[in-house]
Amino acid sequence: MTGQIRLNSKLQTVPRRFLLEVLCHEAAHVAVHLLHGANAKPHGPEWQELVRIAGYQPATKLGHQALTQKAPQNTTISRHRYRCRICQCDYFVRRKSSRLHCNLCYSAGSPEPLQYLPNSSLS
Repeated sequence: MTGQIRLNSKLQTVPRRFLLEVLCHEAAHVAVHLLHGANAKPHGPEWQELVRIAGYQPATKLGHQALTQKAPQNTTISRHRYRCRICQCDYFVRRKSSRLHCNLCYSAGSPEPLQYLPNSSLS
């Protein structure tokens, strides 16, 4: 386990409250691995306790309508990629802007604007 959390890009369209629950779910997996080792069950009692402490109901699957919808075929959406210089989170937007901030870092008190990454650096 690397300790990294990777999220589905469709989560960009879900309500913030749902995204926070998904992040909590995934962060609890990393924490359980660090605290209890590789032998702990993925959704076992240790994981459930951490999720409850964070204020959520433990659920093995979190569903949202935006995650089950199929993308329309043969449509290309031009996206611009930005990266937070602090936490390295990537953001994709349809229109360029010089006033974008990382949601998490901004709410933690950092007004650092996002760094624009040209399309050639999309991976």
